[in-house]
Amino acid sequence: MGNYLFLYVIAAIAILILTILIIFNKLNKKSLNSKLKTFKKEFIRNKTFNVIDLNLTENINKYPFLSNFNNIKKQVNIIDLVQELIKKQEVYYNYWTNIEYDLFSYLEVLSYENGIKIPDNDFIEIYKQFAEQSFTIYKKYYLQSVIPLIIFNFQNFDTIDIKFKDNDSKIDKYFIMFCEDLIEMNKIIKESISYSKYIKDESTSNSYNNYNNNYRNINIDEEQEKLINAYKVLGSKPSDDNQTIKKNYRKLAKEYHPDRNKSSNAKRKMAEINNAYDLIMQFRNK
Repeated sequence: MGNYLFLYVIAAIAILILTILIIFNKLNKKSLNSKLKTFKKEFIRNKTFNVIDLNLTENINKYPFLSNFNNIKKQVNIIDLVQELIKKQEVYYNYWTNIEYDLFSYLEVLSYENGIKIPDNDFIEIYKQFAEQSFTIYKKYYLQSVIPLIIFNFQNFDTIDIKFKDNDSKIDKYFIMFCEDLIEMNKIIKESISYSKYIKDESTSNSYNNYNNNYRNINIDEEQEKLINAYKVLGSKPSDDNQTIKKNYRKLAKEYHPDRNKSSNAKRKMAEINNAYDLIMQFRNK
């Protein structure tokens, strides 16, 4: 009887340990998409910026740098001013998302081309660098330069005034400089990524380091362009997980399947959707 009891206790302990290990493993297998969401949430937590002209502090409400300008709205009774701030902010955000898109697709293509997988933590570190430097550039041009000009415009001139339009020209120049700095920043980040450390075979790693960079960059640019187009066809982003991409694919496939859609371009569109999905999965599953 004592031996049976001892065996039961051992078995119970083994099951408990196994259960703990399974739970621990699941917690550590948090998807990259989930880790990115966590990072983005932490990135904007308690993030603010000063509006010196109005002597107030405004909040960042949405990643990476979007504000609803509620504090300005409370202090300045000019509806058009807040609308203009939001409209111009959206232009900056839209351009930033294109650069983010470029970085994600670049990383995906390079991983595929070299048959490697970047560890999630390293990926997050690269993205963290991208986010922090992006915010610094945005702060320099939009928060510290453009916002004061917009406030000054609306407080001192009518929208039809020539001086209002002169300041608008200055605002456009700041946006151009913002775009140029983002492009340069993204280029430097991509060039700084060392992929050889992820290649296990030493001879392959050495070959990688001696690879003809001009040929390699041309090849990667072509592959990246194909991949970016594939994501656009599915209405997806490189940061989306496989489940989201599959959901978008099924939605489009249901809409354009020739058995349901009798339009003349349904077959062509369906083929485009299938090819896009296959290409993305080919890159992700290698």
